[in-house]
Amino acid sequence: MALPSFSPVPRRGAILEFQMNPPHVSIATLGSEAQVVSLCWQKLQALGYHIDEVIVVHTAAENEPIRSALANLVNFFNQTHPTPMHLEFVVIGGEHPVADTLTDAELEAVFATLYRTVLQNKRAHKAVHLSIAGGRKVMSAYGFTVAQLLFDEQDHLWYLLSAGEVLAAKRMKAADGDDVKLIPIPVFQ
Repeated sequence: MALPSFSPVPRRGAILEFQMNPPHVSIATLGSEAQVVSLCWQKLQALGYHIDEVIVVHTAAENEPIRSALANLVNFFNQTHPTPMHLEFVVIGGEHPVADTLTDAELEAVFATLYRTVLQNKRAHKAVHLSIAGGRKVMSAYGFTVAQLLFDEQDHLWYLLSAGEVLAAKRMKAADGDDVKLIPIPVFQ
């Protein structure tokens, strides 16, 4: 599979203008469970990252369970976030949304969408927090590959683990004592 035709982000050693406190954006892959996105955002806030923009990468939203997951996220962030926040949904395949990630064409659309979404945010000089816990495993694999290609020192790759009551009840927000862990995934530049 060829990379999408974008000019690359400058790598280490290139002349870059880094901001001391760049804006932070959370980009998350979504399968059927909206709490993967909301719990990740909550854990990032608890770690001290000020995330005021969340971008959710997902398959076509015409059918369940994606449609309900997106609605749950809109409700959660409208009720939870104290100040206006940018919540954006990026459908895999863009104008030609894919319903699943099984064929070669659909897989290429997954990679291209993740690559383009991260690249746009890197070009805007944002620190990217990419969560690869949602969706099919191939979305996680492609997310990891995109991080390897585009990340620098200010970016982070995450995997969310949840268990117990918060998982069983599909709660959008973790309570004290809930078994929710945000695992940093090493990325070599």
